[in-house]
Amino acid sequence: MFRDLFLWSVYTRRIGTAFVLLLHIKARTGAALLAVALAKRKASFTKEMNQRTDFMDHAAKYEDYATACINACHQQSEQRTSSILLSKKKIYGDATYMQIAIASNIRKFITTNSVDKALDEKWFAYPLPFMIRSLWNKCLFGISIFLLGLSAPFFFRIDFSSTSNKQQKQTSHLNTDKTINADIESKETSM
Repeated sequence: MFRDLFLWSVYTRRIGTAFVLLLHIKARTGAALLAVALAKRKASFTKEMNQRTDFMDHAAKYEDYATACINACHQQSEQRTSSILLSKKKIYGDATYMQIAIASNIRKFITTNSVDKALDEKWFAYPLPFMIRSLWNKCLFGISIFLLGLSAPFFFRIDFSSTSNKQQKQTSHLNTDKTINADIESKETSM
C-alpha cells in the first residue's frame, strides 16, 4: 500500500509526501530507484518546462537518496550490499537494483563503489577461456573451437528411448480413453 501511495506522490510531484512514504517502505533503495525512473520518464513526456524541471529536480533528489542508502549499506557490509544489488525482487518484476539503475541510466548510483564491487563479483564468478589453468582444458577448448562442434555426435549420445517412452505413454493414455469411450457407448446402446 505504501508503495502505491509513494508512486502516486512521485507521479503528482509531491516530494515531501514521497519522502515520508519512502521512510515507511521496506525496500527503500529500490523504491527510490523506481521513483527516479518514473520522474525521468514523466519529465520526458511533459510539455511544460516548469513541470519538466520539477520532475528532473525530484529525480535528482531520489537519485541522491538511493545512492546514500546503498553507500550506507556498503559501509556496513560489502558482501551483503553485493547480494542486495544482485538479488531479484518480485515486487519490481524480478528485476535487480542494478538492472533498474542501468535501464534508467542513473549515473550516480551506477558509479558507486558497491555497484563496482557487485559487478566484479558477478564478472569474475565465471572462469573465462583465457583464465583456464590446466593444459588439458585449454587443449579441449581449442579443439572444440577448431572443430566448430562437428565432433559432437561422436562424443555425445542422443537417447531416443526417452522420447519414444513418452510417446508410448501418450498413445497408451489415448488408447485407454478410446476403450473407456467404447465401454460407455456399449452401455448406452444396451440400455
